Amino acid sequence: MVELMVVVFIIGLVASFIVLSAPAPRDELEQEAQRVSALLQQAADEALVSGQPYGIRLESRTLQVVRLNAGVWQVVTDAQIALPSDHAMRLVSETGPVAGDSAPAIWFDASGMAQPATMELSDTRDRLALSVSVSGEVTLMEAVDARR
Repeated sequence: MVELMVVVFIIGLVASFIVLSAPAPRDELEQEAQRVSALLQQAADEALVSGQPYGIRLESRTLQVVRLNAGVWQVVTDAQIALPSDHAMRLVSETGPVAGDSAPAIWFDASGMAQPATMELSDTRDRLALSVSVSGEVTLMEAVDARR
């Protein structure tokens, strides 16, 4: 009987470690927001280093980094993020469009300046916002309850 109790105790202990180590749904949204923030910062850095305008194109649940080359926005193939199916994103505010068919929603010029914008990421419970200032600074903003 004691051996059975020890086995049940060990199983309970292992189960509690598994439950405690699983990421909370809130953490998943914050991780995606951090990934998007890093992609925005990468585009800003590439614009400064290369001397060419870079931008972020939003397509459904995918963000693509694009570069202006000879007057045409071209996709940078190794720089994109696909959000999970239960996440959504949208551009909340934008000061003005960039001309062109394949123009990005958010862009950074070679001097470090950016088109100010706010992007909202959400799942079934929460919303987070990423803000891009005119100086190119990317900021993760406070979460808001999605049920409001």
